[in-house]
Amino acid sequence: MRSENRWETTLLRAGAFRLDGGSMFGVIPRSIWSKWSVPDDNNRIRLDCNCALLRDGDHTVLIEAG
Repeated sequence: MRSENRWETTLLRAGAFRLDGGSMFGVIPRSIWSKWSVPDDNNRIRLDCNCALLRDGDHTVLIEAG
C-alpha cells in the first residue's frame, strides 16, 4: 500500500528587475497595460523573480519558472 505524501510549499522571493513595458506587452497599447503595471520614466515595468520550494520530508524540489 502506498502512502500519500503531503507537500509543504514555500514561496521564495529571488529579487526584482525592470524591463521595457512595450516589449513585455507587445501589441497591447500602453494606455491599457499601464493600468496594471505602472512604468517608470524610462517606460520600464517592475518584474519579480519568484521560485517555489516544495518539500515532502523525503524530497526537496525547487521550481524556477524562468
